[in-house]
Amino acid sequence: MKGETPTEIAGFSQSMRNKATKVITRSPEPLVDIVGTGGDGKHTIF
Repeated sequence: MKGETPTEIAGFSQSMRNKATKVITRSPEPLVDIVGTGGDGKHTIF
């Protein structure tokens, strides 16, 4: 496997931010949801 390049990781990150749903909270701190559905067994990020 070749691994991910910095450009690919940056592109993935930007795409995730573009698709994210903004949630309005009363928290003074920024929040992020890092919970997923579990591993796909293929060790991918998609």
